[in-house]
Amino acid sequence: MTSRFLRFGCLLSAATFLSLSAAPGPVAAQTAVADCDRLAASPLDSTRPTNIAGVELSEIDTASAMAACTAAYEADASDPRLSYQLGRVRLQSGDLAEAEAYFLQAAVAGHALAMANLGALMEETAPQDAFTWYKESAYLGQVLGQYNLVD
Repeated sequence: MTSRFLRFGCLLSAATFLSLSAAPGPVAAQTAVADCDRLAASPLDSTRPTNIAGVELSEIDTASAMAACTAAYEADASDPRLSYQLGRVRLQSGDLAEAEAYFLQAAVAGHALAMANLGALMEETAPQDAFTWYKESAYLGQVLGQYNLVD
């Protein structure tokens, strides 16, 4: 009788361990967000952590940033900064459709720099929409949106 309960306890412990190790915990999520910030935050993004200088688009290590920003986004898809940064990584990797989708998600959530980047992607195909996003970005005080609106 005792051995059956011990076996059940071991199975329960193994199942609990597997379920806990399958989902990223808060520490893993925080690490992914910090890595994404370090690898993909824009120097122009006023929402980036103050201890992060930012990375120019052309300097993004796409492989490392893609892994970190995807994990960060999966941990908190509602954070517009993470959507924006994943959009930057997708843009640098040449995946314009995915970049636009992530920029749009961040822009709709109010991320001013995402609005400016979204406008830049739309200039050729939807100039009126690009103008609208530049205007919204400029209204929120984003310098790139202001510049692109005037330009």
